[in-house]
Amino acid sequence: MSPTQTLTESGLQRRIKLHLHAKPQLFFAVCAVGFESILEQEIRGLKEAIIVQVVDGGVEFSGPFHLIYEANLVLRTAVRVLLRIQTFVACSYPELFNKSCRIAWERYAGLKPLLGFECSANTSRLHHTDNIIKTVYDAIKEIYGDFGINPNQSDMPDTSFYIRMSRDQCTISLDSSGELLYKRGWREAIGHAPIRESLASAILGYAECRKFSRIVDPFCGSGTFCIEAIHSLIHHAPGLNRKFAFEKWPSFQEARYHYGQKKIASQEMTASAVSVVGSDISKAAIQAAGENGQRAGVSKWVSFTQSDCVESLRKNGGRDMLVVSNLPYGKRSLDSGEIGPLYRTFGQAMKDNMKRGSRFALVVPDESVSDLLKLPVSKLIRFMNGGLPVKLIMGDL
Repeated sequence: MSPTQTLTESGLQRRIKLHLHAKPQLFFAVCAVGFESILEQEIRGLKEAIIVQVVDGGVEFSGPFHLIYEANLVLRTAVRVLLRIQTFVACSYPELFNKSCRIAWERYAGLKPLLGFECSANTSRLHHTDNIIKTVYDAIKEIYGDFGINPNQSDMPDTSFYIRMSRDQCTISLDSSGELLYKRGWREAIGHAPIRESLASAILGYAECRKFSRIVDPFCGSGTFCIEAIHSLIHHAPGLNRKFAFEKWPSFQEARYHYGQKKIASQEMTASAVSVVGSDISKAAIQAAGENGQRAGVSKWVSFTQSDCVESLRKNGGRDMLVVSNLPYGKRSLDSGEIGPLYRTFGQAMKDNMKRGSRFALVVPDESVSDLLKLPVSKLIRFMNGGLPVKLIMGDL
């Protein structure tokens, strides 16, 4: 097919400036179900963000195009940030194709499109995800054919589109993050059944960790809670040491991004007089936590020691403390005969050593064994961790 239009780099940049850089955009930040309110609080802290709606699994917000840089750099509880492209009704494949042909794909994928797709579909007449992707890809080829350009699909794309069909409504978005945002760039050493950094941050947010003078994780594993707590206390942006998908976009404003990156980095503070202690009975776990702490740049603020949970609480107990931990369960190598006594002993040790003004935030199995702790639970959130159903229990002592 002969090209019917000419598209140069300068012409493309004029289109991008007019339609993307100069206009408010719609974004969607994805998080674990159950933690949307914490993500919403974070987004409200972004100066130029306007909350549009909070839904299961994320928060939709609007703002200037460059807000997507800040969102990826600073949001602790998000796992991905999407740029919304278009939403429309599609009840048939011809309708999906025709409406997809109305999108100016070149603004998002540039002159050398190397594309990837992910698709989900539920309660829609169009439900075969491979056919949905093929139809949208055919539309993209149709648009690029007018410019004499042949787009390609790849397992290592420069541009990744997310297609969601729900109740016959198609939403097409562009992934700005690339690797999931919980990958901060510091965790190489991993313990048993680790909790993701984004989940740890959300739990610390729910627990209001900044209110406490001492934070203790008696089952610290690879140190995620302790490291995320320090980063929160010193206002260290979680995305400063990694790359993002938007850096390959034709719309990427490199100078603006690096200016904002340096500004965010300059807002980092020195940790106040807060004691952060992680302990674990496993020598290998403590070694992993120490290595991760060094890579995360928090070694001078956090202490990792080998001890059992009772000894840890006895040594570090007191007033105004937060005990936050991902307790052993499931794949964490405890059978039913071990977990009961451990939970009873740990629960009693908490009551013996946590004094007035203290709080606990514990990730436990989503079953009755958590009752063995015999703690006063005031908040409970069910979620998935590593494919296992678990729950966060919180309360004050």
